[in-house]
Amino acid sequence: MDGDKEAVLAALTQYFKSLSNTPPPLTAARAMVIGEATRVIRPGGGMAPSFYTMSQTLDILEDRIRETPGIAEKFADPEPEVWVHDNLAFVWTGSEQSVGGTGARRGVHVFSLLRHHPDLQEQEQQQEAGWKIAGVTTVARQITEPLPPIIRDAEAEIAVAAAEPVRGLLAAFSRQDWDAFAAVLHPDMGATLWRGSWPPLIVSVDSLIERLKAVVATFPASAAFSEDIHDVEVRVCGDLAVVWAPFVVVVGGS
Repeated sequence: MDGDKEAVLAALTQYFKSLSNTPPPLTAARAMVIGEATRVIRPGGGMAPSFYTMSQTLDILEDRIRETPGIAEKFADPEPEVWVHDNLAFVWTGSEQSVGGTGARRGVHVFSLLRHHPDLQEQEQQQEAGWKIAGVTTVARQITEPLPPIIRDAEAEIAVAAAEPVRGLLAAFSRQDWDAFAAVLHPDMGATLWRGSWPPLIVSVDSLIERLKAVVATFPASAAFSEDIHDVEVRVCGDLAVVWAPFVVVVGGS
């Protein structure tokens, strides 16, 4: 594992430690997340997902800890896998939450992280450079439920199906079909946008589309454009999938 991947995994390991056997307030955990970033939890069993911010998630956890001390979080199957490109990282992993040393529930997660470079004011506050959690999606399950099969073959039928919404999203963008673009996204999701300044911007689906329209308006009027996807990797476990799909925006053939 290269240095960036090790640093990402170390950051997530530290986050789990900051949640474990720690009385409120969860100050260290809050310092490791983007507070307004989206947290999606699907209980399993076909139930609808719930959407929170990372700050709300930690608020809820603090209330649980007050009622039930001794909550701890650790990695579990599927073992962590890390993808990194420049200042963006994704981690696919399982976890187990225990209470007083007894397993209580498990989950499979997709974490997104952004590399944070403190500005001068943050440096004066002794904030260090590192990775911050910019979003989490979780499918939870009971501790007694067996882990669904883990699919790692991007050519497998279920993996191809999982990647299809990503391809559809990029195709809709290329056609400037904003209705089709929005239809691929959950209306309650939040998108994290970062162009170097901190903190990143968390926007709704509607706001994301308006921003993309503004980007497209900067292209030459007669230029065709497309988004070419490459080196796709897919992981699927039950109701959760992660699609790592680097792409290049091609304008006017270049």
